[in-house]
Amino acid sequence: MHCGASRAPTAPRALIDAASSEDEDVSTLAGMLLTRSGSRAVKQIDRAFHEGRGSLALIDVLSSIQTDEARQVLVRVARAAEHADQQAAATEALTYLDKLAAFKEQRDR
Repeated sequence: MHCGASRAPTAPRALIDAASSEDEDVSTLAGMLLTRSGSRAVKQIDRAFHEGRGSLALIDVLSSIQTDEARQVLVRVARAAEHADQQAAATEALTYLDKLAAFKEQRDR
């Protein structure tokens, strides 16, 4: 009896689509849920960019997740996104993550 099992694969896609919603409340909540999902969300976000469904909001989510896997997706987007604004945002997110890492390293000395 797995009533919800057939809907499970569509849930991440729905959150990814919702993260790019024009409704600020919807996009904020979706972004928060994706960020909390961490690595599980990174794979779905990566797929969204490959399918041409990437967005600036998803770049923000990746930078908030702050894992090596999320960083790798940001690098790919910075190098090969379909839209210049996505490339620029991914590059900016990588710069932010580098500065954050440097700050943490200096703080921990």
